[in-house]
Amino acid sequence: CLFACKHNLPSEVKAIIGDSGFTSGHEQLKYLLKKKYHAPTWPTLFLVKHVVKHRMKYDIKQNKTFEALKDVNIPILFIHGDKDDFVPFRMMQELFHVAGSANTEEIEKEMLVVKGAEHSNSIKVNPQLYWATIEKFLEKYSVQRSEH
Repeated sequence: CLFACKHNLPSEVKAIIGDSGFTSGHEQLKYLLKKKYHAPTWPTLFLVKHVVKHRMKYDIKQNKTFEALKDVNIPILFIHGDKDDFVPFRMMQELFHVAGSANTEEIEKEMLVVKGAEHSNSIKVNPQLYWATIEKFLEKYSVQRSEH
């Protein structure tokens, strides 16, 4: 989860790979209600946020991935399918542009767009491109991929 970048990452973390990431929980829910489920954002968004906050003790307004990525200072690879209708493609573009923006030095960042891939489906649509891109990215930063 790209949101984990807001925490002080251990020195063992040398690079980040984010697949189908969204800008914020609030924006994601708003998008889904409007575009995918054709539900009114008011009062639906308010009710869902209320239920999640009180039942799960989680405030979706606090989950701002784009804020977490501003301070990232290690290389990052963004992967997204161009046919993703669950997390809109524009969110990946926003994350890419904000990543490392609070740093004085430019960070290494890359973007893989998999044509024809829907949400979190890039690995199935083009596994060869997916893994080749990840391997090349990790090799650049001397990161060993574990075989799990």
